[in-house]
This record gives sequence, C-alpha cells and structure tokens, in this order.
Amino acid sequence: MIQERWKQSNVVGLDVITYANGDAINIDITVSQDSTNDYTYQKCYAFDYLDKTNLSTLLEMYKGDVWSEVDVFDRIEVDDYVIVCGDGGMGNEGYIARLDQENKLVWSLFSTASNPFMKIVIEGDFIYVQSSHNFWMVINKIDNTQISIINYSPQ
Repeated sequence: MIQERWKQSNVVGLDVITYANGDAINIDITVSQDSTNDYTYQKCYAFDYLDKTNLSTLLEMYKGDVWSEVDVFDRIEVDDYVIVCGDGGMGNEGYIARLDQENKLVWSLFSTASNPFMKIVIEGDFIYVQSSHNFWMVINKIDNTQISIINYSPQ
C-alpha cells in the first residue's frame, strides 16, 4: 500500500517516520522562543522520537484518513539512494523521503509543524535538509535512523 500511495505522490501525513514495511515512529518537532537566534527568526526547534507504531494502527486510529499529497522541491543522490523533500497539502507541512534507485519509498518523515522542506545539502557524513523556517534536519548519511535538528547554517 505504501508504494502504491507513493506512486500517487502520497505519504502518511502525520507527525511520523513511516518505513516501507509499514513500521512507523511517531515524532515531534517543537518550537520555543529564542531571542538570540536571528537565523531561525528568534525561535529554537527541537526533534524527538516518540513511540513506535505501524501503518495498520494509524489507518485504524484515523479511519484511513492518513495520506497527504506531497510535492518535491529538491532531490539529491546520495551513494546508492536518493533523498527528496518538499511540502504537504497544507502550508505548515513538510516531508523528507529516502528512495531507492528504482524510486521506491524506503522511508518518509512528515511533519505538521516544520513548514515545507526546501533544500538538501550534503556535508561530510551528513545530509542537511532546510525548512522554510530556516532550521535544518540533520540525517546521518550511513545510518538514516540518526536524525536531529540544528538551528544554524551547516555551511
């Protein structure tokens, strides 16, 4: 089901990382005021992993209404895979996805609080994906399960 929906430009549109096998992890991107940080418009963003779940549970909990149409704003090849990013159906949403070389979805991260993700940069062992709020999601290039946020430019 996940691959079929991906072919239609849909991902699970909840605050969650969803894997191709249906496993998922609820996530939270929080924001607090930080008058010293002009880079992120005087805000500080943080990322947390919450509880594990799966697509079946999410479909049941939300009565099947979990999908969000997404647009690709940037795409970059990384070794033997591809990272894409963009927006969801609402202005406040953003997503990041890892695809294999055949354009099949490996995982997607969706956030209702991030705003669209606009730009992808690779620096050393890390992939940086910039939100229109100016914070950067940092993804380990080798172990994509290691994700964090920085509130300054990586360059």
